[in-house]
Amino acid sequence: MKTRIASFAAILSAVFLLGCGGGKDESGETISGNYKLEIVDSLQFDILSRSLWIVDVDSINGDMLVIQPSNPPKAWLFDKYLNILEEFEKPDGDPEGTGEYITSGAFFDGGIALMGRHILNIYDRNFGLKKSLRPHFSPSSLVYVGFKNLFEFRDQVGNPQLATYFGKPQLDIFGDKPEFYEQFNLIDVVNPALSNSSKDTVFIPFGELTPNSRYLKGKAFHFLRPKFDVKENKLYYALNDDTTFFVRSLPNGDILESYTIPFDKYILSQGYSFGIKAVAEQNEKRDRPGQIENVFHSNGFDVVVYNSGLKMSEMAVYEGSEDFYERLAHLDYKKYLILKNGVRLNEELKLDERVYYVQFADNEGNLYASQDSRVLDEEPEKYTIYKMRIVEDN
Repeated sequence: MKTRIASFAAILSAVFLLGCGGGKDESGETISGNYKLEIVDSLQFDILSRSLWIVDVDSINGDMLVIQPSNPPKAWLFDKYLNILEEFEKPDGDPEGTGEYITSGAFFDGGIALMGRHILNIYDRNFGLKKSLRPHFSPSSLVYVGFKNLFEFRDQVGNPQLATYFGKPQLDIFGDKPEFYEQFNLIDVVNPALSNSSKDTVFIPFGELTPNSRYLKGKAFHFLRPKFDVKENKLYYALNDDTTFFVRSLPNGDILESYTIPFDKYILSQGYSFGIKAVAEQNEKRDRPGQIENVFHSNGFDVVVYNSGLKMSEMAVYEGSEDFYERLAHLDYKKYLILKNGVRLNEELKLDERVYYVQFADNEGNLYASQDSRVLDEEPEKYTIYKMRIVEDN
């Protein structure tokens, strides 16, 4: 199957209304007030690149792991003052590289982990290769580059492990069959210490669909994938066209919390029939479903970045216009929710227009976002990534 590159996944779902209110923190105290995501700093990288991603920040010294996913794939270790400490570049085919792409990265056990399309490499802090691991399941036909799909966590006794996502469940079944959903897994849990060769099977499937999941109701959903974050030993996630936010323990998989996301508006994808009926259904005009672009857990808050979707009647107004898709993008603009125990705490929903994509949330309450240069008066001289924080909106 021909490989396709998806820099930003799209897919989608539901209708919900809820106002701002208050939640309780972990001590049981009520959290009230109004919050917002605010740009607090601009990180200027003196690198000529079309795409840079901060994929991890060292909580101890502030070092940053930054990747350029392709053309060519490169990685850098920066200090907190944006000085380059180490640089990594290996051409496709190099036995110490990750292939044609670097899809994600993370600090791991004092070193660095980098993912390729179908490989996970462990390096020391100078990018010296220590271990190479290959998933035992087939790669995805889509290459998801830049997404934060690799996280370190530690189990109950402190052993370092990794949470990985290679763009699909560990299945050779496509989403047009019921078995795909019955055998679905969210991510992979990896303990590199158990691997003595690249052929060892150490990628353990993690996280099945819950018994009451709408994906087990006899419909097919295209490109179903988790949007997730990892903090300490917990997985925070939602499926990209669902309306439920989950928290699971790592590596055990116990569901610790779940709630319905209080979207202002969210058009739920209805899915398609299995089998030949789906062909005709995919040619039908339908609502444009909503999309969860990303989820984060930061300073005790959950953050959901999303698009609400559009009804057919809303899109019909601009049918045939030359700027049809631009108008739809203007109507279906990017939004975000700040949540505590499932309660929305932000009045303003629209994401700052300077932000193109929220990349990553570190362990110190900072979120990092790509700059949308289309709203600037002139082309920036350096590659800019915004640092954002959740602050009170007085």
